[in-house]
Amino acid sequence: MELLNLRGRIVSTCCLLAGAWSVGCASIPSGDELSGNVKSLDVYADDGKIHLLLATAKEGQENAVLVYTCSTDHGKSWEPYHPIDTSSAPAYARGRGTDFQVAASGKGALAVWMQHGTGFMGRGPLASAFSADGGKSWRNAGNPSDDESIGDHAFIDLTADDKGNFHAVWLDKRSGKDKGLYSASYDARTHRWEKNRTVDGMVCDCCWNVLKADRTGRLHALYRDKTPRDMGWAFSGDYGKTWELGGPVGNFDWRIEACVHVGGGLAIEEKGGGTQLHAVVWTGNQGNAGLYYLSRKSEEGNWGEPVRIGGVECTLPDIAVSDSGQIAIAWIRQTSDGNKLFRLKGDRIRPDSIKAVQVQTEEVYPTHPKLISLGDSLHLFWTGQAGGKEVWRHVKI
Repeated sequence: MELLNLRGRIVSTCCLLAGAWSVGCASIPSGDELSGNVKSLDVYADDGKIHLLLATAKEGQENAVLVYTCSTDHGKSWEPYHPIDTSSAPAYARGRGTDFQVAASGKGALAVWMQHGTGFMGRGPLASAFSADGGKSWRNAGNPSDDESIGDHAFIDLTADDKGNFHAVWLDKRSGKDKGLYSASYDARTHRWEKNRTVDGMVCDCCWNVLKADRTGRLHALYRDKTPRDMGWAFSGDYGKTWELGGPVGNFDWRIEACVHVGGGLAIEEKGGGTQLHAVVWTGNQGNAGLYYLSRKSEEGNWGEPVRIGGVECTLPDIAVSDSGQIAIAWIRQTSDGNKLFRLKGDRIRPDSIKAVQVQTEEVYPTHPKLISLGDSLHLFWTGQAGGKEVWRHVKI
């Protein structure tokens, strides 16, 4: 399949640059430095704590080292890195965009990663580990997928629900023809993965997926559909036992046969007994290509009119919303001088109020920003190159 070359389509930015914000290096665990390059990063917020899962590998090293750390003071300090034993299921880190995943509920934490296999670019089966003591020790939790294939299983996401159980989504080709989006639930009491469910049996082959749970346990999945290549939304009201397709998130009608390699971002805002979904999506559709923000009530109406954030060069987005309703969006702007990291923040995202700020990074080639909310605060993570290594960075915004 033809790969979509975004760098060959760079145009002048449509982002409104309001100013620049210099940031320093993120704090790291005291006396602890990662020896390899950061190939995967995921973050999750729960009960006042930030959970961070990293996969690192040295040059030429096929299997990655999986480490976990957490912060209870909004990222000012971090616990020592705790290695996760992957000797029985080595982690195969292909790089950012296929990040391994972590989620937490109370003292319980779950990590899911990919192994080497027979799939495209060596992608293979999934594996997982569970911690019952806040990430200090981990036990093998098995393979979320029940198709018994060593083929391609990738583009994972993971979340925890209001009962303390966990839910994962990923792409695989169990149908034999098309990639599909599948889900599985992990029971934190029995320590077992349940039967897989089909979210959407035909989706884009190579874009990351997003899975979120609201306070009532309702699950929401954001993924790139097959035809057209718009972002799709699916939801489950019974903890992942059944799924309903909710249609496109932005009806751009982008028809292309290519691997796009760009997913989206999804955030849930809950207030006054209602649930509001916030999404950020990217389309390459000729005539309206670019980055867009949309929102909707969870169970009523339709997605609102897309609000344009930037042009086709503004990509790799994420979004989060704080308890007070502050919305943050982060993305990468691809330029002839390399990647630039941008973000915006506000209580509303309107066409006349978009003021993007470039995050001045010490690292070159920043990529794949991730946003989380922790109470009223918002946190931005990314990776980049510094001192000949790929490193991770964090800042509270």
